[in-house]
Amino acid sequence: MLVITFSFLLACSQDTPPASTPEPTTQNPNTAKPKPKIDVSKTNEQGKATALTPSPLETRMAAEKAGLTTSLPSLIPQRNFDFKNTDANHTALRTGILLADTVLTIEELSPEQLADNLKTIGEGFTKIKAGKGLLSTIEDMEKRVRQKALNNSEVLAEIEEIVGMSLPEQGFGREDTTGPLLQAGAWLSSINLVCKAIQKDKKLSAANSLLRHGPVAQYFIDWISKTGKEKASHQVVQQLLNTLTTLKTIAEKENITNDDIQKIITATDALLALV
Repeated sequence: MLVITFSFLLACSQDTPPASTPEPTTQNPNTAKPKPKIDVSKTNEQGKATALTPSPLETRMAAEKAGLTTSLPSLIPQRNFDFKNTDANHTALRTGILLADTVLTIEELSPEQLADNLKTIGEGFTKIKAGKGLLSTIEDMEKRVRQKALNNSEVLAEIEEIVGMSLPEQGFGREDTTGPLLQAGAWLSSINLVCKAIQKDKKLSAANSLLRHGPVAQYFIDWISKTGKEKASHQVVQQLLNTLTTLKTIAEKENITNDDIQKIITATDALLALV
C-alpha cells in the first residue's frame, strides 16, 4: 500500500569505542521519544474538517447502517469533468466531487475506469498546485492500477487519506490557496446523494442520524467568512454559503421533514450545477 508520508532512516554506527574512551550516551531505540508540545488551539481549529467532516466512505457506511437500501453509487450522475477552463477554486470543488464519486463507486470500477479517474484527479491536484509528493503518489497509483499491480481496496485507503488530509486549511501544497474547498466538494456531493436515497426509500427517520452535521457546515461557513470570499468567484461563494446555511439550519431543527430533505437536494444540486 502506498502511504503519503515520508520516512527518515537514521544510520547507526556499529563500531565499538575504545575502552579508555567514555562511551557516549545513546538513546535506546525502543524508548519512545517525548512528544513535542502541541498548540491545542491551533490543532483544534485546523483539524476541524478532519475531525467533523465524514469522509465519503463513512457516509456510505452510515447510510447503510441507517437502513437505506438505495445504493448511493446508483444515484451518481454521469460527470465529464475537465479543468481546462476553471480556476483553482472550481477545480478544488470538482476534484473533491470526483474523489467522492471514486470512493463511493470503487467496488464497481474496472481497473481502466479507476485509472482514468486517478488521472483526472491528478490533473485537478496539478491545477490547484498541490505538492510534488502528492502528485507523484497519484501518478504512481494510476500507473500501478493500469498494470494491475494495485487493487481497488489499496487505492481506496489512499484516496480516503487524501480526502481527509489533517490540515485542510493549509491546502495540499505551499502554493495551493484553495483551503478546504476540496473537502467541501466531497462532503456536499455525498450529502446530496444521501438525501436522494432518503427520498427514494421514503425513510425520513434516517435523516436524524445522517443529516445532523451542523458543526461541519459551520466550519466551512467560518472559513468562507474569513478567507474564502477572497479566493473564489462571487457566484460560487454565494451558492456555497446558501447551501451550507441551509444544511446548518436544517441540522439544528428538532424534527427534519420531507420538505427539508427537498430543500437540501435543491441547494446542493444548485451548487453542483455551478461546479
